[in-house]
Amino acid sequence: MQASSFRRHSLIPSWILDKPEFDDTVDVVTIDGEGNHSLVSGSIQAIDIWNNNGVRYYVQFNELYQPIRKGGQLLVKLIGSIAKQERFCPVGELDWHHIDEDRFVIPDGEIYINKILSRIAKAWRQYKSHLKSVYFKPQERSQEEHYNATPGGISRDNWRKLVKFWFSEKGQYMSECGKEARASLSHIHISGGKSYANIRADYEDKHGEEMSLVQLYEDVHLHKDGSFIEGTDTQDFLDDAKAKANMLAAVDGSKSRKEVEDEVF
Repeated sequence: MQASSFRRHSLIPSWILDKPEFDDTVDVVTIDGEGNHSLVSGSIQAIDIWNNNGVRYYVQFNELYQPIRKGGQLLVKLIGSIAKQERFCPVGELDWHHIDEDRFVIPDGEIYINKILSRIAKAWRQYKSHLKSVYFKPQERSQEEHYNATPGGISRDNWRKLVKFWFSEKGQYMSECGKEARASLSHIHISGGKSYANIRADYEDKHGEEMSLVQLYEDVHLHKDGSFIEGTDTQDFLDDAKAKANMLAAVDGSKSRKEVEDEVF
């Protein structure tokens, strides 16, 4: 599968993109320290990326600077691993700026680094949330007892900072806000681990046109049998969006269907 002409940012050499056997959904292009390129497919774990022996993986990005395809999946996988590494993301700190860049080939530009940092920050928050769900038992243990139950891989000092925040007034307030937000969710996606960026890329390659936000919303919420999750507002939201899009399209024929649906969404 050749990379489409949709606004994707990539440093993969054109002669590789033109290879008929290259399928960027399952293959990733690598380059070693000698400048030799290879196609790699199959399972690649975070440990393989960490122990890269000088091999770097090419990453493609869409027009929103989101990593896509096999290389993008590997980048996201490493990001999840980085978020659990105390030398990069200590759980007791509220801010940090460390990033490991020698394992991937990405386009130049601060926006790519900022986007990657943003993803790592999200994975970092998710990791802390996991730690809290497993280790934080305020009804069963005192704050001091929590201090003495430091999980593996986390320094005692950083663990104390995190526990102290959980017990603080601000930490408890933010926890309640999070619970209320999760309880109010009425639109639950069923796309699994596949990123929205790759769902959009698949649609563009298959249909030869960009995916609208309404179409993306439908694809990530719709079961294969055409139904939606019971007890959610998904069906009503989608029906309303499509009805408004049809009305706007009838009024203004100068806009494409995608432009209309994006505006409605």
